[in-house]
Amino acid sequence: MRKIAVVTGSRSEYMILFPVMKAVSSRFGLKLQVVVTGSHLLKEKGETGRFVEKDFPIASYVKMYAAQASYMATAQALGRGIVNFSTCYYKLKPHIVVVAGDRIEALAATEAAAVMNIPVAHIHAGDVSLGNVDESIRFVITRFAHILFAATANSAKRLLASGEEKRRVFNVGAPQIDAIRTMRLMGKKDTLGKFKIKEPYVLLLHNPVTASLKESVESIRSILKVLDALRMATLIIYPNSDPGSREMIEVIEKYKNRNFFKFYRSLSGADYFSLLKHSKFVIGNTTSGIIEAPFFHKPFINIGTRQSGRDAAKNVVWLESWKPETIKKAIEKVLKNAYEFNFTSPYGNGDASKKIAEVLAEIRLGEKLLMKSYHSLLD
Repeated sequence: MRKIAVVTGSRSEYMILFPVMKAVSSRFGLKLQVVVTGSHLLKEKGETGRFVEKDFPIASYVKMYAAQASYMATAQALGRGIVNFSTCYYKLKPHIVVVAGDRIEALAATEAAAVMNIPVAHIHAGDVSLGNVDESIRFVITRFAHILFAATANSAKRLLASGEEKRRVFNVGAPQIDAIRTMRLMGKKDTLGKFKIKEPYVLLLHNPVTASLKESVESIRSILKVLDALRMATLIIYPNSDPGSREMIEVIEKYKNRNFFKFYRSLSGADYFSLLKHSKFVIGNTTSGIIEAPFFHKPFINIGTRQSGRDAAKNVVWLESWKPETIKKAIEKVLKNAYEFNFTSPYGNGDASKKIAEVLAEIRLGEKLLMKSYHSLLD
């Protein structure tokens, strides 16, 4: 049996990895090893590892964070993660390690595996997100990784243009679409009743911009100011654990007394997608607005620089400014159906996980896979 260790470190990235884990666990010849780490283990982030535990047996827990989010704490978590992942791999002895995206949990898992001569498969390799340190992290993970799963045709082209060998690059689409297609979602009545929210409501998911604490705080303040003035029914999901999240949460919690705002530290995938399905639109800077919202034909008002450069359907209203008047104007236009949206997505049609499992089962392991070359850049 080929042992596949899939590393998950956050609620949003678990939505990417859930269908991959399902595909690996059901594929003949593969044995799934689920490794839970990062903010999944933090009480202040809702201990979202409990969602993973309900779905799969856990092979290992890897502790990384030991303090509240700050630049220093994040750097220390990266080092701690590398050390603890090395112990994890020594015990589990995986044949391949699978990571997704651009977070430090994936970076720590990748660096430890690569140095230990364990092949790494990187999901969402080649994506672009210019407004964050995530861009650099994703590139470093790709350089260490041995199997590269691109979510769009453009991402695959970027990988090849950067010197990655064609034999390593697989354009499979985004696994999140697989998850949406296979999950049993609630109807509108049940969704509104469970979350005690009225129509029309919006979803607010806004995460820190690690390169700019100022943008992180000022942008969430402006968004909430506008939604408050419009008295928009809003379901607010707390930001991730990146530096700046503590300051953003302080702004969010000033609105705790608004009866038209609902606050959640975390949600299960089925709950989140049910809410997304019946919402009016999504606002903030979440990747979900770009990859998952088009599936439900939902507009996304993207604010700030965090997603700059990312491939997207024409469901996105791109706002570089986070001035309240700019945000208010965009919301009013969405409510009046004044934009011409196109929800055709570049992220595939919902069979990414099956393709990923096939590659993991069939790719030949050994020195040729482990030895990377960038000589083509000199051609």
